[in-house]
Amino acid sequence: MQIIRLEAENIKRLKAVSITPEGSIVEITGRNAQGKSSVLDSIAYLLGGERLVPSKPIRDGQETAFVRGYLGDTEVELEVERRWRNGRSTLTVKTPDGLSIGKAQAALNDIIGLLSFDPLAFTRMPPKQQAQTLRELAGIDTTELDAERARLFEERTIVRRRVKELEAQASAIAVPDGGFPDGGPVNIQDLIVTAGSIRESNRKLDLIGAKIQESMNIVSSAAERIKQLESEIEACRADIENQNAKIMELEKQRESIGGYADIKAVESEMASAENINASIRLRDQRADLVEQAAKAQKESDDRSSRINQIDGMRVEMIENANMPIPGLGLEDGEVTYNGTPFDQISSAEQLKVSVAMGLAMNPKLKVILIRDGSLLDSESMATIGRMADESGAQIWIETVSDGDARGVVIEDGMVA
Repeated sequence: MQIIRLEAENIKRLKAVSITPEGSIVEITGRNAQGKSSVLDSIAYLLGGERLVPSKPIRDGQETAFVRGYLGDTEVELEVERRWRNGRSTLTVKTPDGLSIGKAQAALNDIIGLLSFDPLAFTRMPPKQQAQTLRELAGIDTTELDAERARLFEERTIVRRRVKELEAQASAIAVPDGGFPDGGPVNIQDLIVTAGSIRESNRKLDLIGAKIQESMNIVSSAAERIKQLESEIEACRADIENQNAKIMELEKQRESIGGYADIKAVESEMASAENINASIRLRDQRADLVEQAAKAQKESDDRSSRINQIDGMRVEMIENANMPIPGLGLEDGEVTYNGTPFDQISSAEQLKVSVAMGLAMNPKLKVILIRDGSLLDSESMATIGRMADESGAQIWIETVSDGDARGVVIEDGMVA
């Protein structure tokens, strides 16, 4: 179904026009500010509904306006008319025998697609907007998958950053070479107790030795006094006996204690124990960081696995979608054609893809509006013409000229 005839009055810059299009390409041309865009706007206002109508569609100085379109293939199947008066519009859709169709806009929505879609405008969209347009066209809703993927991607980024931090901290710890005693860190407290016991034992031995020496000195003194003081012999002998008895007792005590122990070995062990324990702490700290890094890496791997699963689901969803042209796809949130990003394919391929999308968006009423037709060269125009002929479409193209070009020339709001 196409537009067989279009009539418009007082729409924006238009005064009154009646156009009976011929062929698949309907070129609306002329100088700037003469009403060319208003012709394409009239079609959009007529069929697209209030969502496409601006707040002031009526030409300045006028109170009423209308657009009337006759739709069909070779013969008129529907007569559509939209009128404006006092800021309000009314829409009627009639059959050839004059029968009005109820719920007029709903009836139109069943046959029209996205009339606001402009293939040339699509080629200039940012990649993300192109991808969203294609999703809407192909009926692909990856909103939930995209949200989950974005969340997992952000979480994985944080976890990977944590992995690097933990690995860096672990690498920064230099553990001294050499083996470590079995059983973990050395118990310095036990060594302190042992050293204290040895010191106490040696102190007692020193005390005993001092006492022995003291007694021996007394014995020597007493013997000297025996020689010097015969009168004190008995007293000295008694002292000798007493001191000898004490010596014997002290000797027994010394024998019970044993010989002197070497405390230097324990002191040396105590000095090295802290170094050993420091090395063990560094070793354990590094091992703990390595274990944390491994756990974080597993979290990252789990998220990567889910991301890959989501990517696979998206690929499957896209592969099963009803794409408007073979080779069209979505990768990494961008439109691709035969695996190549849309902005990297040739201009001819971009135009071919965009027109194919426009045709797919309008499967019943095969009408496409292109507003910047002056940007197209002859080869591009020929490509669009072939695609329109092959699909049975009608493409309305706005171009700028001095009024001597082929097509419908608009001058001062009328068909020249």
